[in-house]
Amino acid sequence: MTHFWKWLAGALLASAVIYAGFIALSAAVMPWSQARFDTDVASTSQPFWTSETRYLVINKAMFRRPANRVIILGASNTREAFRPALVEAGLSGWEVSVAGFGSANMSELSDAADLIYGELGSQRRDKRIFVIGTHYLAFIPSNQIWPGVPNPVAVDAQRAGLFTRERGALVPAYPVAVERAIEAALRPQAMLAHVPRLLGQTLFDNPAFPQLQTLGDKYRGNSPAAQWGKNIESARDLNQLTVTPAVAKFLLAERVRGFGGDHALEADQFMALDRLITKIRAHGDAVIVVDLAIPRWHSEGVPLATASYRAGIGWVRARHAADSSVDYLSLHDLDDSDNFFDSTHTKPRMWKVWSDRLAYRLNAGLVAKSR
Repeated sequence: MTHFWKWLAGALLASAVIYAGFIALSAAVMPWSQARFDTDVASTSQPFWTSETRYLVINKAMFRRPANRVIILGASNTREAFRPALVEAGLSGWEVSVAGFGSANMSELSDAADLIYGELGSQRRDKRIFVIGTHYLAFIPSNQIWPGVPNPVAVDAQRAGLFTRERGALVPAYPVAVERAIEAALRPQAMLAHVPRLLGQTLFDNPAFPQLQTLGDKYRGNSPAAQWGKNIESARDLNQLTVTPAVAKFLLAERVRGFGGDHALEADQFMALDRLITKIRAHGDAVIVVDLAIPRWHSEGVPLATASYRAGIGWVRARHAADSSVDYLSLHDLDDSDNFFDSTHTKPRMWKVWSDRLAYRLNAGLVAKSR
């Protein structure tokens, strides 16, 4: 029996050493220290985070650093267009953080705000402004985007019991020191989760293996929208991609099909936005809703959804009209088709335009008010 316990202790020690090695190894592809919080790196320069939501969960401690912050929340078109360095260039004395997640709706952004506030706490009073990027697709009900499961932020936040749900909000389950240890332990899981994706890209998206590439194309499907997605992935310069009327037609059809046909949006996610604004204001922070542009052919192609979206945003604005710490910015005038490379995402040449518009509005309004 003594030999068994020695063997067990040795096995556990060896496992701990190996796992610690994986944690140390993760630093090579998942830096411990980041210049700024930006979920965009999870889908660009640092893919081993696997997803924007895992990046948020493992790196949210960055919000503890003292700084006057502009915190940008939104879906992927918000995350890509508002580049922190570009927005910061138009501000003075503010650090810009971007927390954007693919296909996010208002409920998921509210959960992200819970995680961020779990770090911000009340230990100091830096100035904070939240930016919420909106367009009609951000108001699709959660049960339509993620049927039968929680949203990705909630899934990753509750991994290893880090957060629990109390009265609708995500709250930390452990003291900070334990939370940091669990986050470190999650790093190898995120890193290894990316390996199958990396292997798939190496084998099935590699022109050096044409037969495997053909097999991968069959698996992904060969619809016009899928082919356009391949064009985006392989493009050396997204500014040079042109969404022709024919391309716009099948991209719109794909969106309408995924949306369940053009229809009026339900009230649920507008109420979620209203509650998110109320939550932010309850912490003493300011908020600006940025009404994002999407291509004109897209918004005009879903007239029922567009009309209900504008009515819903109008209702939210009216609810907070008397609060000078709640602002609004429309980018609808930037909806020319040539500004986009698909149905929602702006070309890189527009990133500075969008970022400058946001910085200008902040300087003229909420930043000036905070002085």
